Parts: sequence; structure tokens; C-alpha cells
Amino acid sequence: MAADVGIAGGRIVAVEALAGAGARTLLDARGLAVAPGFIDLHSHADGTLFDDPNAECVLRQGVTTVVAGQDGFSRAPDGSDRGFGSNGAGVGHRRGESSRHARGELARMVALVEAALAESAYGASSP
Repeated sequence: MAADVGIAGGRIVAVEALAGAGARTLLDARGLAVAPGFIDLHSHADGTLFDDPNAECVLRQGVTTVVAGQDGFSRAPDGSDRGFGSNGAGVGHRRGESSRHARGELARMVALVEAALAESAYGASSP
């Protein structure tokens, strides 16, 4: 389908003929595919984000959001407050390779998950 795509406030607001609608920026995408960013629902990208913070390996594929930590393990958040090229969601909740029950560290674990949720993580996983 050939159409114009109107974007306002970082969101797609119209997909239709928009001739004369006025825009600050015009991109000629004739002959190309236009799509919103894709979400990788089971990613292990958090293992490479610190080596490739621009996330070019996923962004070049159209993936703008990676969901990590669903196996209970995640390298994020690492407390550095650095930004990445893609959006991230999810936080793993594993205490190393130990299978023992949480004892004194439970309050710290809860605080880490709450901090991740406040930073827009969708939830936590545990093996």
C-alpha cells in the first residue's frame, strides 16, 4: 500500500494521503518498506549492550525494543545510568548460580526490582 505516514510526538498518527498537511521534515521512502519498530520478546541482547551500546546489531534489523531477563538472568540494570540505542524491558532475578532460598538479601532484591520497574521495566523473572 502506498501512503504518507504522519508522525507527531514520536508516534504514528496517520497513514493516508497527507498532501498539503505540512511537516517540518519530509523523507522520501518510495520503494522502501516503512514499519514501526519491532519488539524482540525473547532477547539476550543485554549480554551485548555493554559492548555495543548503540545496539546497531538489533537496530539495523528494525528492532527498537528488546525484552531481556526472561530466563531469570540479566546484566541490566548495572547502576551506570548509561543510555542504549534500543529500548529495554524486563529484569532478570537470579542470585548467581545458587539454588538456596533468599535470606538477608531479599530486601535488596525487592529494591532492585522496584528500581527497574520505576525505570520502565515491564516485570521480573526468576528461574
